[in-house]
Amino acid sequence: MPGIIKNGGVKPNIIPSYAELEFYLRAPSLRELSVLTEKAENCFKAAALATGCEVELQGGANDYYNVLPNKSLEKAYIDNGKKLGMEFILDDNLNGLSGSTDFGNVTFVVPGIHPYFYIGSDALNHTEQYTAAAGSEEAQFYALRTAKALAMTALDVIFKPDLLEKVREDFRTVKLKEEGHLNAPEHGKGSLLGIGAACASR
Repeated sequence: MPGIIKNGGVKPNIIPSYAELEFYLRAPSLRELSVLTEKAENCFKAAALATGCEVELQGGANDYYNVLPNKSLEKAYIDNGKKLGMEFILDDNLNGLSGSTDFGNVTFVVPGIHPYFYIGSDALNHTEQYTAAAGSEEAQFYALRTAKALAMTALDVIFKPDLLEKVREDFRTVKLKEEGHLNAPEHGKGSLLGIGAACASR
């Protein structure tokens, strides 16, 4: 639950009459975000009650949903990637990878995958080193190879009716399971959700 103090007063020795905080709430799924949101709001309300303050809570305008997996689409992508010489890391090794993306919202409307891929550097994402590595000639090779694998997968979906039906069935099943086990927070009540990569390549 990362957060910052956007407005905390003007002098260290003066208790401000107004303070403003901004927090992001992250959870693996919409269901868990709803639970986390309630807990966080209760914490803020309890702090206000304990200090004799008033608290006003405002949710974000846009929530990022978790990415719904699609095993049939993932398998087609991995098969195509292997034809191009890509090596893939098993799901179990990706448990620590997370973040937030509006692509999760897309996967609640249509089937999709969100693969990670190697760019020729072990630099961590969202760092200056990663930014530099992403613009290198070596990274272009890996990015183009991944783009080819994705394009080949799209062609498979278009020209292989059996695969298309499997992708659709996976989408229906996963979405029904997700929606059947969650009470989605009201629009603007949550903040961010974690995402998990279905596969990562090297």
